[in-house]
Amino acid sequence: MFGFFRKKNDYPDKSMGYYTLLSRDFGMKEPYISTFINNCGDELSKAEHNIRKSYASPSVSSSIKAIINDFGFEYSTIVFVCNTIYMNDFKRGKILSNEFEYSVVGLLIKLKKITSRIDKRFPEWLIDNKDKKWPNLDCLVFEKR
Repeated sequence: MFGFFRKKNDYPDKSMGYYTLLSRDFGMKEPYISTFINNCGDELSKAEHNIRKSYASPSVSSSIKAIINDFGFEYSTIVFVCNTIYMNDFKRGKILSNEFEYSVVGLLIKLKKITSRIDKRFPEWLIDNKDKKWPNLDCLVFEKR
C-alpha cells in the first residue's frame, strides 16, 4: 500500500533495456514485447544481476561461462529465463496467455544457438513442432526483416 512496505530490490531494473533490445535486435512486435516484459521483466533483471555477480566465481560452470562469453549477458539471460519458464511452467500447463507463450517460444527459437548449448534437442523439437503448436508464430511475434 503506497509503497511504504515495498522491499527495495538488490538489483537494478533493466526491463526497459530488454524492451529496447527485443524490439531493436529481434523485431519483436507489440503486444508480445509488453506481455513478455510485464510477465518476466523483473526476473530478467534479477537473473542478469545474479549472473554478472557470480560470473567471476569458480562455482559457475565453464559451459555457462562459455555461453556468456560467446553471446553476452543479455542474450544469455533471455535464454536462461525463457528456458526456465518453459520447463517449469509451460510443461506443467501454467500458461498466462497465448502472447506470453508465443513470445517465450519465439525467443527460444530465435536464440537457438544459445538454447542448443543448454539442451541440444530442445530447439530442434521447438522448430519441428512450431507450426502445429504455435501456428503463425514468426509473422505474429516478429517483424519481417
